[in-house]
Amino acid sequence: MIKLVIVEYEKMLRQELCLATPWNELDCEAAGEASNVIEGEVCILKLQPDIVITDIHMSQISVLEMIERVKDKVNCQHIIISGYDEFEYAKRAVHL
Repeated sequence: MIKLVIVEYEKMLRQELCLATPWNELDCEAAGEASNVIEGEVCILKLQPDIVITDIHMSQISVLEMIERVKDKVNCQHIIISGYDEFEYAKRAVHL
């Protein structure tokens, strides 16, 4: 089973991703969730997920910085969602 962590600051969207998506049917388990990048980093390091789903814009530190910090410690893929059209974020995300 694929283990995933969801990092999203908007409570409604985070809950929808966790609860409304039929993860079991996709052979996935929503193992953890976080409302900010600091919690997200802790959750990722603790749970060692296969996939992290996150919004690109968050408060505190950048999501891209979070990915940079965990990429050598956790072997996982990142799915970055965003409603913004800032190409520099997308370019850096692809690089990571």
